[in-house]
Amino acid sequence: MTPGVTETFTVAVTEGRTPPAVTINGPTQPQRGAFNVSIAFSEAVTGFEQADVTVGNGFVRKFSGSGASYTAEVRITPGFSGTVTVDVAANVAVDADGDGNAAAARYSVEADQTRPTVAISGPSSTQDGPFDVTITFTEAVTGFERADVTVGNGSVTAFTGSGARYAATIAPAATGTVTVDVARMVATDATGNPNLPASRYSVQVRLNSPPAITVPRDRAYEQGEAIAAFGITVTDADGDNVTVTVTGLPSGLSYGSGRVSGRVAANAAARDYAVTIRADDGVHAAVTETFTVTVTRIRTPPTVAISGPTRPQRGAFDVSIAFSEAVTGFEQADVTVGNGFVRGFTGSGANYTAEVRITPGFSGTVTVGVAANVAVDADGDGNAAAARYSVEADQTRPTVAISGPSGTQNGPFDVTITFTEAVTGFERADVTVGNGSVTAFSGSGARYAATIAPAATGTVTVDVARMVATDATGNPNLEASRYSVRAR
Repeated sequence: MTPGVTETFTVAVTEGRTPPAVTINGPTQPQRGAFNVSIAFSEAVTGFEQADVTVGNGFVRKFSGSGASYTAEVRITPGFSGTVTVDVAANVAVDADGDGNAAAARYSVEADQTRPTVAISGPSSTQDGPFDVTITFTEAVTGFERADVTVGNGSVTAFTGSGARYAATIAPAATGTVTVDVARMVATDATGNPNLPASRYSVQVRLNSPPAITVPRDRAYEQGEAIAAFGITVTDADGDNVTVTVTGLPSGLSYGSGRVSGRVAANAAARDYAVTIRADDGVHAAVTETFTVTVTRIRTPPTVAISGPTRPQRGAFDVSIAFSEAVTGFEQADVTVGNGFVRGFTGSGANYTAEVRITPGFSGTVTVGVAANVAVDADGDGNAAAARYSVEADQTRPTVAISGPSGTQNGPFDVTITFTEAVTGFERADVTVGNGSVTAFSGSGARYAATIAPAATGTVTVDVARMVATDATGNPNLEASRYSVRAR
């Protein structure tokens, strides 16, 4: 038997050859300019270049990256709106084993480079007052505001809206053409495209004209002056009934039947009066104009009045010195006192007070005077002399006499106590009895009576001390001469 024969061979097993995968990512919202896409391989590759990125409706402006990650800046074809695509074909790059990549799934995004247009619509017939316009964009926009509506010969008085539709109220300024414009680039769509300018809207306007006032010239009058009447002319081109009022005239002047007349009141304040003429035709806001009437003072010297107490005085008292207007230069030395002197002095402007002291021991008339031209007003006019003030001074103290029987008394007896004038404050306790007592007391004013009861045989005395009673002016009494009589 022949022995068996053997031979060998080799089977080599290698790893599976998988081509690198590639994905493209980028923005999903519509684009209006350059944007970036990320290109990611499943493993590091070589040989991948800018030219390997294919763009539909655009081109690659910049390219960077290495290994497995790359970035491409894509520029949209200028003016184009629609779909932009980005592709990476198969076998444009190889991995470490030399395997070419698989083709990428196409990336796409919408391009929006269309600028919104805007249309302004409104009435076409002639307008006679405010009117509304509608402003419509071809798509929703943001940033559009009232100030973006430009009006010729008028103004925007109201503004509303959002998105693609807005409304504005236009107030014409004058008869003629009113135009409304919306400029370019005042609003943007969602992609950021600014709007194109609107075609100008225009309409004719014929407004009712407001009244016209012919303003009188400024005038000047003195207090108390009778004026020459003057007219105020108001016209209305449309023939509307116009109500005219005139306010701010000085006291004494009035407006009626188209004329200002009267006499300036003597007490009207000397100043400039802003006189307002108001004309209202019931259609427009009232029209106003002003002119000035100046009232000047009649140069009257300040008068001065002196007032003070009217009842008799026994000591210092105050007098008030009032000028008819504020003055300067008035001093204590300008107050003249007869039978007395000024002890204190205060005041300013139109009002002053002087403290008058009566000459000690004097009774009679005290006078206070202010001579002419001792003070001046704001115009430099000296004062007129004051009417003399006078009051009686009473510094005479009441005396008192006690009278009664002169013969010897053998029991109680009456005495009479007589003051030289009516007094107050005199009481029973003010009668002092030596060797006896007061058993009864009556009287008032200047005359009193007291019943005296002797205590023992001998001399009975009756006294009234000083300063136990006062007269109406406040002067206290002097001491009475003692009365005495024998008692048995």
